[in-house]
Amino acid sequence: MPTSASRWTKSAAAKAIEANEATVKRIRFAPSVPAEVRAIEQRAAMAILRALHRYAETGKGRVKPLSGEFEGLLRLRAGNHRVLFDETEDAITVHRVANRRDAYR
Repeated sequence: MPTSASRWTKSAAAKAIEANEATVKRIRFAPSVPAEVRAIEQRAAMAILRALHRYAETGKGRVKPLSGEFEGLLRLRAGNHRVLFDETEDAITVHRVANRRDAYR
């Protein structure tokens, strides 16, 4: 059996990490977001920021595209809170952080 050939292919992200080309997306906040985060209990706020940073680094997280009034935005779930944001090639812009019952109102 040849050892150089592998039946598994590597994803672009894995190849970039191996090539040491992985970059973290810049996280930007709308003017109202820092106040929204400060209003949340500290443990929950830190979990939200960790989830957001993880998504910026790896692209992994509980994210889905929104529709309707929020079309064009993405939603990140972090416990009982939702982060509404949009994403470009090199940046994430957070528009809202709120409890799930208030996030879409």
